[in-house]
Amino acid sequence: MTTFLHPTDGPYNTAGGQSCMCPGQCNTTSHNPTWFRFPAWCEELELEVCYTNCVDGPACIGGADFGIQAAVYSECFGCSDDPPCLGPSWAQNAYDPPPYTFAVGCDVDVAGCVNNGCRTISMSGLEIGKIYYFLVDGCCGSACEVTIDVIGVCGNQGVDPITEITGPTDVCTGGGSVTYEAERPDGANWIWWTLDGVPIKNGKWNSANGMWSTTWTTPGTYELVLEPSNEPCIPQNEDPGPTCITIVVVDEISVSITGDNAICPGETTVLDAGLGYTEYEWSTGETTQTITVSSGGTYSVTVSDGPTCTGSDDFVVTQWNAPLGDGFFQFTRLRWRDPSLEWGRGRNL
Repeated sequence: MTTFLHPTDGPYNTAGGQSCMCPGQCNTTSHNPTWFRFPAWCEELELEVCYTNCVDGPACIGGADFGIQAAVYSECFGCSDDPPCLGPSWAQNAYDPPPYTFAVGCDVDVAGCVNNGCRTISMSGLEIGKIYYFLVDGCCGSACEVTIDVIGVCGNQGVDPITEITGPTDVCTGGGSVTYEAERPDGANWIWWTLDGVPIKNGKWNSANGMWSTTWTTPGTYELVLEPSNEPCIPQNEDPGPTCITIVVVDEISVSITGDNAICPGETTVLDAGLGYTEYEWSTGETTQTITVSSGGTYSVTVSDGPTCTGSDDFVVTQWNAPLGDGFFQFTRLRWRDPSLEWGRGRNL
């Protein structure tokens, strides 16, 4: 750390008449802040900042305020990606809410400004992969030798493997959209999806990137691979490696009912859904390959080859109406009476 005073590089301005570095801790201000950026690799994180060999800063020459103050913020106002948080962009009066309210962890109590000590920053609810801004500031501008360590379980772990990819592994073409997904393992901030070695999706791990949906249209055997990472914090060659599932896609079932499509009263016809299926379900409630029907109507069947595919078909049976009387047509018989072209009744020709 340097004793050079540059308080405008930190959240130093007053808000409501008070100088604040963190919510509820408005009895201190920044003097010679030093910034570090880091991506969160887990949701809960604990940092320990230890300092030794402090010297007086120009703000308190001859005083006894040694040591450091530390805080972590979720936002850096007015900064580009490369420079640290600089200048009046952190002026608290310039923003509403003021920047200090974005602190996610603080230890700035002036009672801890002593030489040779440690401060601990405990954070929770961090967003994995998001960049956070770590401020170390000298008490009254003092300069110290500083070491920063990650403590706790999260600081010692890498990326856990993906335990399971959920989704159907035996599917049928034409069956509609299916979804594959996995839960984010501890330590992962990025996800890579590949299908038969071809990247299909990658990005920051969130609810959208943690799943992949598709409609299978081509039969075949496919390998779906999902790999977590936490670059640049953990080199890719130290990641746990991929999790794979094999997906078998078969053609959809094409079923066709056969039988007579017209019957007379008192007759029946046998409707046949065909051989080779493991399950049959007719609209009549029957579950056999064939059914016998004696009335007209539309009959449907759904067949299955097991847990993978189904197919359906409809068949219309027409039933003719019964004839009138004994089945002969009745008519009035006429005969030719004489050449005068007169017609008469009652005699047979």
